[in-house]
Amino acid sequence: MASYEFIYGVKKRWFLVFLSLIPLVMLFSNFFINYVNGLNEGFAFSHSVYYHLGKILYGMRTAGNIIEEKHREVPLQWLIIQMSYLLMISGYISEERLNRIENITRYGTYRSWWLRKVQWFIGISAMYYAIVALMLILDVKLEALVQISNGIEHIPSDLDSYGEGVYIYTVIFFILHSIILGIFQICMELRVQGIVALLVNIAIMLFEMFSQKVMLPCHLGMIIRNASVVDNPSLSMLLILIEIGGVIMGIIVGGKICKNGF
Repeated sequence: MASYEFIYGVKKRWFLVFLSLIPLVMLFSNFFINYVNGLNEGFAFSHSVYYHLGKILYGMRTAGNIIEEKHREVPLQWLIIQMSYLLMISGYISEERLNRIENITRYGTYRSWWLRKVQWFIGISAMYYAIVALMLILDVKLEALVQISNGIEHIPSDLDSYGEGVYIYTVIFFILHSIILGIFQICMELRVQGIVALLVNIAIMLFEMFSQKVMLPCHLGMIIRNASVVDNPSLSMLLILIEIGGVIMGIIVGGKICKNGF
């Protein structure tokens, strides 16, 4: 039944799934084009996996004053992957909850229906990040195949200098941030339309990005923000467990909402 739910959900929404992948294709194509353009201009950046991960995960630095606040760059690479994910899962729960008679006939109870939708959510989340990883590796491999002529200046980057642990923890926090927003989004869709839930999540994410008073889940998935956390493995593990607990709590809350129908 779980595999049926996943296949059914993807087939039913194939166009939105396809649409949400377009920004990813454009993002990684842009990485490759910029690499080739750099070679044509006489210089080359690294084409290691760490360098490419660094470009995505670097994030938005904090601002020290009002002038710096106005000139901070929005991390488009970071934002594209998060927003494409939220778009991919958007609307499915709110569409399915309208089919009340069919749902109660197929699943018996609304709670059972919710658990099947959670399985779909887990499956499509895993599929999305598997596609991101595949595109990243493909981009690195394609850049490695490009012939580099003599006289090309290799430009060192700080993104290659971060330790392996920094990338591992940041990737985990980055994905957990997506999943936390994702579970919140599908819980909202038990009561509101998908577009409303998506817009609320985008607003939350933008607030997180520009906020600098406290450490938020968004910041943990940004290399420029999380140094004080990832340098402390015990604290990192504790926060990972807390975020996983938040996801589980979201699933429980969704089940409570479904208890008496919707």
